[in-house]
Amino acid sequence: MIRVILSALDGGQNGKTGPMVQVYVLPEEHPREAITKGTDTQVCGSCSRRSTASGGDGSCYAAKGSAALAAASAWRKAARENRYLSPIPRKVRYPVRFGAYGDPSRIPANWARELRAKAGRWTGYTEDWKTHVGRGLSSWLMASVNSSHERKLAKALGYRTFRVLAKGETLEPGEIACPASKEAGNRTQCSRCLLCDGKRGPSDHRKDVAIQKH
Repeated sequence: MIRVILSALDGGQNGKTGPMVQVYVLPEEHPREAITKGTDTQVCGSCSRRSTASGGDGSCYAAKGSAALAAASAWRKAARENRYLSPIPRKVRYPVRFGAYGDPSRIPANWARELRAKAGRWTGYTEDWKTHVGRGLSSWLMASVNSSHERKLAKALGYRTFRVLAKGETLEPGEIACPASKEAGNRTQCSRCLLCDGKRGPSDHRKDVAIQKH
C-alpha cells in the first residue's frame, strides 16, 4: 500500500520551484524505515537513485531531505487523531509538482487525472518509463534519464526527457538547460516555466530539459 500526500496547498516557499503544490508518494511504513530495509521500491520503482539497500546508488536528494519525512510524520499524526482528509481538495490554486518524493507512476491513474484536471498546470518526472509502457505516462510526465543512450530510448517511446548531466557532459540537439537551474542563471521558477509537463502529442516539439548533477 502507498500513501499519496499533498502538501503546500498554499504554494509553499520553495525557492527553485516557486509556489507549487507538492505531491509525495510514500510507502505505508515510514520512508526512513523503507530506505533502511530496501523496500522503497514500492514507491521509487526502478529509480537508479533509490536506496543502496534496494539496489540504487543512494543519491536521491529528496530522500536525504526532510520534506518527505515531515510529510510522513504529519500523516501519521493525523491518522492517530482519526483525521482523514480528502486526498484532493475541491480547488487547487497552484501548479502541482508530481514527484516531490516517490515516482508518480505509482499514483492511481484516476487520482492523478483528477488532480491534473483541477490544477490545470503541473510538472512531473518518472524513472519507470521503461517498465510502464502503454499507460499514457508520456502525456503528463517527463522521462527522467541519466545518459544520452537512455534519452534516445525514451524518445523512441514517445517521451520528452529530463536528463541529468554528468560532469563534462554537454547539451545535445533538442535540449535546453533547465531555466530554473544555477547553470542557466536561475532565470525563472518551475511554477512559471512548466516546461516539464510531458508531451502533448506528436505535434509537441518543445525542447527536452537537462540539468547538471547536484
